[in-house]
Amino acid sequence: MTSPSAEDGPLTGIRVIDLTQNVLGPLATTMLGDLGAEVIKIESPQGDPVRELGAFRAPQMGSYFLAINRNKKSVVLDLKSAAGREALLALAAGADVLVHNLRLGAMARLGLDYAALAARNPRIIYAGASGYRKGGPLEERAAYDDVIQGESGFAAMNRSPDGSPRYVPFAITDKIVGVALAGAVGMALFHRERTGRGQEINVSDARIHDRLQHGRACLGRDVRRARKGLRLSADGDPASPALCDQ
Repeated sequence: MTSPSAEDGPLTGIRVIDLTQNVLGPLATTMLGDLGAEVIKIESPQGDPVRELGAFRAPQMGSYFLAINRNKKSVVLDLKSAAGREALLALAAGADVLVHNLRLGAMARLGLDYAALAARNPRIIYAGASGYRKGGPLEERAAYDDVIQGESGFAAMNRSPDGSPRYVPFAITDKIVGVALAGAVGMALFHRERTGRGQEINVSDARIHDRLQHGRACLGRDVRRARKGLRLSADGDPASPALCDQ
């Protein structure tokens, strides 16, 4: 589906290679498509798991999937095969942006890290969304919306009437970080317009929500108590008391 206003959007003429799945990444790339970008969604032969969510009229075309994957073209590639990886590199050579939300080490193991793509296309914006900070001790750990709600103190501040932590039930952390990722891509494209240079950017789910909750989550012992005495810093390390005093 194509938005009626997308043809006149500020990102018209920008090509985005979308290697994302589930919620966070697809929401970000859909926003880029809403603003006029050409988004090419790359899926494995198994497809995005979200295809099965929500009501549907056709198999693997659930309403939830359609809502966060509008404005996109679709290509199936097996990136574990040499032919699939070469096809992706060929697409990226003519693209402006590549967005992924695979674990940070996965792209490198596939030979599809920033260095590999920038060697073919120095102007590319290589945007990754991860659970935890790149280079941090938990960079290889998978992160899910409910995990981040708990670790950031979000669930503890949304308590049930009996005082127990409670999750917001509609993937709110994924959606907040998806918006942040789309904004980061836009700023990187603006930087490229001024300098002519591409770059690698990484948006961390844990870091953003630690910052969003920092002011309140650090004020009350109830948050730390609800998390069994452990509060994680933005980097995924146990937070020292000084962190909450800054």
